[in-house]
Amino acid sequence: MAGVGFELRRLSRRPPSLWNGLRIFTAAGLVAAGPWILTTLTMLAVGLLGDDASEFRALVTAGFVWSLILVGGLQTATTRHVADLLYAGQHDRVVASFSAACQLGAPVLVVVGLVLARISGLPSGATFAYVVLVVAVGLQWVALSWLTVIRDPFAAMTAFLGGMALSIASVTVAGAHGRLATQLLAFAAGQGATLVLLARQILAGTSASPNRSYAVLGALKRYPVLLLIGATYSVGIWADKLVLWFGDGLGEGLLLRHHPLYDTCAFVAYLTTLPALAANLVHLETGFYEAYRGYYDAVLEGGTLDEIHRHRARMVESLRAGAGRLLRTQGFVTLCCLVFAPEMAWALGLPPAAAAVLRPLCAGAMLHVLLLVAMLVLLYFDRRREALCSAGLFLGLNLLGGLLAAGLGTAGYGFGYALAALVALVFAVTRLERAFERLEYLTFRDV
Repeated sequence: MAGVGFELRRLSRRPPSLWNGLRIFTAAGLVAAGPWILTTLTMLAVGLLGDDASEFRALVTAGFVWSLILVGGLQTATTRHVADLLYAGQHDRVVASFSAACQLGAPVLVVVGLVLARISGLPSGATFAYVVLVVAVGLQWVALSWLTVIRDPFAAMTAFLGGMALSIASVTVAGAHGRLATQLLAFAAGQGATLVLLARQILAGTSASPNRSYAVLGALKRYPVLLLIGATYSVGIWADKLVLWFGDGLGEGLLLRHHPLYDTCAFVAYLTTLPALAANLVHLETGFYEAYRGYYDAVLEGGTLDEIHRHRARMVESLRAGAGRLLRTQGFVTLCCLVFAPEMAWALGLPPAAAAVLRPLCAGAMLHVLLLVAMLVLLYFDRRREALCSAGLFLGLNLLGGLLAAGLGTAGYGFGYALAALVALVFAVTRLERAFERLEYLTFRDV
């Protein structure tokens, strides 16, 4: 994502204006977590349809969750593959690998959609619409690995916002007729439009080889730990939700459970992290990446020890400054959410008890984003084992927190998630500090 961040940072240096700042902020957040935000906003809007849309919301949530769990591991490994291609200057193979990844991923996603539709007992028309929806959402997750090559980040923003608007408008109109198949197909239309627009930007981002490259499959073999990190982290995101779905949720199907109160509060909490995601993309990751490249260029080009130490100090300072900016930005937003949680619950039409659920979830979402940033920095230094342990710790504790919350009831919702994110964050930061202390040794050992 650093490539997109550099472009957004360049645009931010234009004469300041409220409109330009809003565009940059929105584009950064959507590029960083487009499908996540798109689906969350759409589901919140669909919630206004009332209880008649409960089955629709459960199906969409299931498709969103299981596609992410399936693609999460692949996404981490393919992101490294794309980075390797760009570093080696093999830009023509980037687009070819994207086409291959879509061709390989689509059949798997079709099977997932069919399984979920069969479990839920959908008729043939609704099954077709649901499979299209699962494929569109899953391939959006795949496309995120290639967004670094896009030339116009605002075009990506338009793709996400346009798809969201189309989904909301279509589902609202379809909801008036009350047909599940029509609602699913309408939602899939918006997701499909987003995917097509993103693919168009990726294909236009760099020259393409006339031959398809299936070397992306080799990335899964070369980076099994990255595959495991992505899978573990993806399951960890949903561990507490899965426990509550099966322990205290609604729904008759094995894989189509949901928990309206907890799901809605969790979606809102994730939306509050948009400032942190934008700050990370525009400031933290881009600034850190520049210092990171300076350090390793000094090492590889035979710089003196003093030069290497200076670049290392600059890298550490850049990371601390970016993290401080992120903490201030997101901390203010999260504090406001904690104070005004009752008003947020009222505005969303939730019961008063939702305020007590929103508070720990919002705090946990902030810690969750910080954990993600710490894991990304660990992977910059190829500390895969430490990143895997962080993801595993988050998964285990979030699973345990979900079990405890299911036993305690509403009063315990969200606290396990926040605690899991906090403990995993502390672990990741301590591992990162240790890596910085031994950076020269680790660098020359690996070189």
